[in-house]
Amino acid sequence: QATLLLDDLNFPKLGTSSYQNKFAFQLGAMVVDPFDLFNTTVAVEYTRVNPFTFSHERSRDNDYGSFYRILSHHIGPNSDSWFFRFDYQPAHRLTSSFRFEIQREGENVYDPVGGLLKNVGGDYLIPHLDTDPQEYSFLEGNRVNTSIGQAVITYELINELFFDARYQIIYRNDVANNFTTTDHDFGVAVRVDF
Repeated sequence: QATLLLDDLNFPKLGTSSYQNKFAFQLGAMVVDPFDLFNTTVAVEYTRVNPFTFSHERSRDNDYGSFYRILSHHIGPNSDSWFFRFDYQPAHRLTSSFRFEIQREGENVYDPVGGLLKNVGGDYLIPHLDTDPQEYSFLEGNRVNTSIGQAVITYELINELFFDARYQIIYRNDVANNFTTTDHDFGVAVRVDF
């Protein structure tokens, strides 16, 4: 599968690093029962969102969001990600899913009190400003690398009634500020599908 989102294009500058060419794309593949591994699904996706995509200096609200939430891929502009997924169903009512994502972001540069020092197109709420360069470098700015691992186990108790258990770990490395965090999240839920 492939998706191409064209936010803004300036045809004379197509193929250059002009901030006016705002686009995102995603490429992915999924295989069911690879190498005779029955009841398995393997998927991989690559997503890239160019700087300044989803921010618009000519619109009333200057962004592609709602209530400060982006209306597109969660990584936002000036970012890319690799996503891997492995699903296995060992029994009729039991399924498992293991997911891993690697994200790279180039965030805008701010001073200690929150003033914008350098706009690299890393925030969809801040459009290209007149004082910003006309050309961009992908992943420029404060570099942040994030790794997300997730395991989900689902058991169908009776038809359409499911029990889910989920564990997630998020490791975030703020390279520019030499700061790392690790978050763990665990949850269980009972849900009804109809």
